[in-house]
Amino acid sequence: AGAWFGCYLAELSHGRPRDAARQAAWGAFVGKFLGLSLKFAAGAVVAVMGAGQVWPA
Repeated sequence: AGAWFGCYLAELSHGRPRDAARQAAWGAFVGKFLGLSLKFAAGAVVAVMGAGQVWPA
């Protein structure tokens, strides 16, 4: 929610119309969500692959 509000307020402060600011804010929110999701997935893959090195079968 912070990315959405921050982007929305920044766009409004630069004189953008509300519709354009809202669209940019949704883009920031989706980008932040996807970035965090992919980082979490990459971390999970690294943890699973590294577990075999720590605890051999």
